[in-house]
Amino acid sequence: ALGAFFHEQRLVYLSMRQQLRNMVLMKGAPFARDPHFAYVCFNAIQRNQTSTGATFKIAEDRYADFVDTLMENKSLLEKLEEKYRAEPDAQPKSNTERKLITAINQLRVMCKDVVGSNASRTRMRGRVRAMLKSLGCPALFVTLNP
Repeated sequence: ALGAFFHEQRLVYLSMRQQLRNMVLMKGAPFARDPHFAYVCFNAIQRNQTSTGATFKIAEDRYADFVDTLMENKSLLEKLEEKYRAEPDAQPKSNTERKLITAINQLRVMCKDVVGSNASRTRMRGRVRAMLKSLGCPALFVTLNP
């Protein structure tokens, strides 16, 4: 059957998002009732966007260095997270900490187009602020709930 994602016999290309939408909207489909389906698929789409974004945003040799830096310093990365949670204004003390902070900043740049990431939310907030500045505050708010 042609139900598989990216099946080679499919005549028309469908993105994963289009295929998932079709699966959820299908009449009597079990996917719409499954409480974990949307979460798992959203994560798959995010991983795909992150991988694609990272591949196109930095050179291949720098990408390998980036991944190696994160993987080699996994325990230090966790300690660094605890340090910044306790004191958000802390400064990196060692060269390794500086290298990890640089890698994290690169990751932020890579993820700005990934839907749902912190970087995409920050970017979206910036767009809203720009609209407020150029168009003014809205006079009417409408909230639609399903």
